[in-house]
Amino acid sequence: MKIIKPDTAEPIPLPSSKQNIAIILIRFVLFLAIAVVVLSLAYIK
Repeated sequence: MKIIKPDTAEPIPLPSSKQNIAIILIRFVLFLAIAVVVLSLAYIK
């Protein structure tokens, strides 16, 4: 089996990918919190 290497030898920048993952997690948590609040308010009423 041959190891396929990309043309550019530069590694993937980790800080930017970690920032993107953090932003996605923050958005997911905020969306989850909003959904929980809306559902709880609808359930109380």
